Amino acid sequence: MLRLKQNLKPFIWGIVFAVLLLGVQAFCDLNLPNYMSDIVNIGIQQNGIENAAPDAVSADGFALLKLFMSQDEQTMMDSSYTRFAATDTNGRGQTFGAVYPKLNGRAVFLRNTGLSKDTLAKLNLAVGTATWTMIITMRALEEQQAAGGTSPAPGGGSSPPRCTAGDGSG
Repeated sequence: MLRLKQNLKPFIWGIVFAVLLLGVQAFCDLNLPNYMSDIVNIGIQQNGIENAAPDAVSADGFALLKLFMSQDEQTMMDSSYTRFAATDTNGRGQTFGAVYPKLNGRAVFLRNTGLSKDTLAKLNLAVGTATWTMIITMRALEEQQAAGGTSPAPGGGSSPPRCTAGDGSG
């Protein structure tokens, strides 16, 4: 053993480096499924959108989303976003109207920073459910109009059922 140690002494740094690289390889091999999962879930299924709750939304979009939410979800939306006028300035000295030119002078709602992971997950579920409910409703109305029917008058007729988070309907 002593002779082996003497023969390996000039190569000790190469051996340490090889063992270190084996550790990095094992770490990468073990994380590969996580990376593939993120690529499929976020990159492909969600078109690169990590959160369903937008960072910024116009006042009209904010009101439209809230139409398709329960009262609790609306309260959560109100507490998770802050309203800014287009003439207000952000921390970089720019007006929100300049940062978001499509606002056309209207207000913008920005998602608050520092939301807990649990709150963000609930917010994502609420916004995602409201968005899909709105899409399904619009499709149903388009199909009804394409079939020769007329859209229901306000306050009359039937509307597609509303899906809410956690009630099991889908």
